[in-house]
Amino acid sequence: MEVAAKTLDELKKEHGDVQTLTLKDKAGNVVAVAHLKEPGRSVVARSMSLIAQNKPMEAGEFILENCFVGGNDQVLTNEKLKMSAAMQVIALVELLDGELKKN
Repeated sequence: MEVAAKTLDELKKEHGDVQTLTLKDKAGNVVAVAHLKEPGRSVVARSMSLIAQNKPMEAGEFILENCFVGGNDQVLTNEKLKMSAAMQVIALVELLDGELKKN
């Protein structure tokens, strides 16, 4: 179920930073693994728009579908796995802390 280090290295060469999402059942057994590239501007913009519309599941699905680069394809096709993964991948949208002040 786990991608070999060579394959993961190839994914990193092709896509840059790659994050691994591991989905586990209640007993802690690994059910599926997905490898995801960093979301680009268009993916972040669309997902933030969906979040602003109170559609976090759709935002997560959009990120998942556009950032999935390897692992178990079932993460994209099995409804239970896709819902679980969608809620986790929202964390891929990383915003830097900032401060805005009037001068």
